[in-house]
Amino acid sequence: MCFDFDELVSNYGTKTAVIVEGEKFNYDELAQYARELLKQHSFKKKYIVLIADESLLFIAQFIATHYAKRVPVVISKHDVDRIDKILLRVANQWQFITDHDNNDDDQQYNDNNYLFCGATSGTTGTPKIYQRNWQSWQRGFEICNEIYKLDEYCFLTTTSPMSTSLGMHTLLLSLYLGKAFQIFNKSSKQTSGIKTLLFTVPTYLSSGIKYELNYHNILGVVSCGGELSNQLVAKWRAQHPQIKLYELYGSSETSLVAWQLLNRGKKDGCVGQLFPDVNVSFTNNEELIVQSPYLFSGYIGDDFRNSVITDDVGTLQNNLLFIHARKSDVINHGGNKVYPSEIEKYLQKYLNEVVVFGAPNVIYGENIIVMTTTHLIDTEKLDKILANVLPAYKLPSKYISVDKIPKTDNNKISRQQILYLYEQGKIQ
Repeated sequence: MCFDFDELVSNYGTKTAVIVEGEKFNYDELAQYARELLKQHSFKKKYIVLIADESLLFIAQFIATHYAKRVPVVISKHDVDRIDKILLRVANQWQFITDHDNNDDDQQYNDNNYLFCGATSGTTGTPKIYQRNWQSWQRGFEICNEIYKLDEYCFLTTTSPMSTSLGMHTLLLSLYLGKAFQIFNKSSKQTSGIKTLLFTVPTYLSSGIKYELNYHNILGVVSCGGELSNQLVAKWRAQHPQIKLYELYGSSETSLVAWQLLNRGKKDGCVGQLFPDVNVSFTNNEELIVQSPYLFSGYIGDDFRNSVITDDVGTLQNNLLFIHARKSDVINHGGNKVYPSEIEKYLQKYLNEVVVFGAPNVIYGENIIVMTTTHLIDTEKLDKILANVLPAYKLPSKYISVDKIPKTDNNKISRQQILYLYEQGKIQ
């Protein structure tokens, strides 16, 4: 079963498919645009590299690549200079969509159900290219339609770039269900009076309402790509009591894992109940193992996987999934495991934005460092407060005040990136 945009066109035809800066394009028009691109470009290789951006052109290029029976490889502009390294395992099998090749090649490559290939964030090194098939997401779209009650919404939108899994998921979910996908723009307003569901990340919610987006049109928000803190949920709910707030736990590789509706707050570390047909288990180090019909199809050049061992450390309690930390973020202080979230949840009551991370130390293994956007910190007072609720080995070694918490290109917080900046002396 492959992605068939013409089937969606036959179902939705003149319905609005995409909205860009207030201009509407229906399914028929989007298909026509993609057919024009099919004629303009030379699709010779199996993998067609698309540089993602928030535009109608990119969406049409994606569809045109499927019309050509090729596999889209969606990357960000930041990955262009290292594309040879990223696609090393399929060298000589890829091209940019704008490349021209006069060699005759009418072979149809995309016969293995691939929807697209995407790049991981690459915060720990060279990005990996994951393979996503259509059947896994199509099944997940049906589940999302039911759980998030998508019949209540006319528009779907996302703050995440199209180069991310969340961005592509929102786009294709919208097209599959016959919704209108509104391309998000920080400076533009929504079409007035249209019921909208927003897919976003915690860092966007924590930044407050900085943009001119008409929030009165957004009736639901799904947060993914990092755990929401209790304090953020409480603050956001107080500001937007009329908006349904959901948390979605998953990744590019696992897709849907767990979810919860947060209209009444949340438990510490809890990311909700499992999606239907998801099974989880844990390694001896408590790393989460996921089995489900929503998994990716392995990294490019690899075989299909029937389970994914994540980098997250967690537990399952009374059918609720709890995530304590990413394995790479767990701090080893004096031989003791310290989860950054344990400390952050207390400090968030007294400081603004807070990120706790570990920095190498020859005596203790790692020191516990606190980064915050709060200046003039009363560290003595904070240490006394923490000493009443945490053992001594979990008390911070150092506090750092910054004007802004560093974030990745995808607007996420990476403790490994922060550690790198700290060791380079770029943050003190």
